[in-house]
Amino acid sequence: MMSRQQKLRIAQHYIDSINAHDLRAMGQCLADGLRVEVATGAECPMDKRRFLAYNQNYMKAFPDVHFDITLTVSEGAFVIMHWNASGTQTASLATPSGGIIVATGVKVYAPGSFTFRLQEGKISHAWVFWDMATMLAQLGQLPPL
Repeated sequence: MMSRQQKLRIAQHYIDSINAHDLRAMGQCLADGLRVEVATGAECPMDKRRFLAYNQNYMKAFPDVHFDITLTVSEGAFVIMHWNASGTQTASLATPSGGIIVATGVKVYAPGSFTFRLQEGKISHAWVFWDMATMLAQLGQLPPL
């Protein structure tokens, strides 16, 4: 059984890998049988391969993406992390519906959270919630909120 500190280290390593834009390190945090549910219109659940491709799409469009953790809670097999993300869109972003948002040069900010279930030293299930409407409005894709 993993200690609370071990679970927190794994979750923080995942965040650190995003901030370092290191897909290989991200993949090392994820179980081979990973199941991910993302509240962004993307087809879910995602497996490990699709989730890494999903992240790569955002990292390409926002190469300076950075997550600042505002709250971390660990209970049982779960770690919950609330965050504020920021990044500048310098490349096109593919949307879940097959569209493209051309590069805008706009720096966006959006809050969100990860809920991770950890098993055997890896993230085995993840739920991702973030304020995509705010991000899309900042990119000029929605009327200002």
